[in-house]
Amino acid sequence: QYDQWVPSYYGGRLYSFVAGILMQHEPAASAIHWSLDLGWTWSGWSMGRTTAIANGRAYLINNPGLYCVDLSTGTVAWSIPGSFQGTPAVTGDKVYAMTGGMVQAYDAWDGDYEGVYVGNGTLLHQPLVTDDAVLFSSATETFIYDRQAFTKNEELPFGGELTLADGRLFIAGSKGIATFTIPGPSVA
Repeated sequence: QYDQWVPSYYGGRLYSFVAGILMQHEPAASAIHWSLDLGWTWSGWSMGRTTAIANGRAYLINNPGLYCVDLSTGTVAWSIPGSFQGTPAVTGDKVYAMTGGMVQAYDAWDGDYEGVYVGNGTLLHQPLVTDDAVLFSSATETFIYDRQAFTKNEELPFGGELTLADGRLFIAGSKGIATFTIPGPSVA
């Protein structure tokens, strides 16, 4: 019995990813359309991750490796070996995955390496990606990078789980909840 996982919903289908097995389900009938076994290296009973889905593809971190799965065929489009953790984030053309105190960016279509955003310590959960920034945190710090230039804009002395809402960054950590105003786009 594994815990700390949630299904994903995309294109009228439900997706579960538990212990290295990605399945596509029919929500109304609970039927399984396909199942893909990616293998699994056991590291405890808690998953601590889910899938990120965009453009007909699921991006997930297995034990080990980062995978891109074509949801129309249920096959691996590409994979990258490595010790990734948490859940990746995906935009239209890039996928972002945490590994070894940093977030690495890859081309979402072919898995080509794009660049790195360097953090510190063990990173938590999932990076947040906006139109112009990549945000991620450890238990003690939060890092804000320029998404395109891969340059650090800010390092905040608060760490924890991140949420963006209504132009504000909320950080829930061991010091309580910290909030920061995030500047919006410039108007010319």
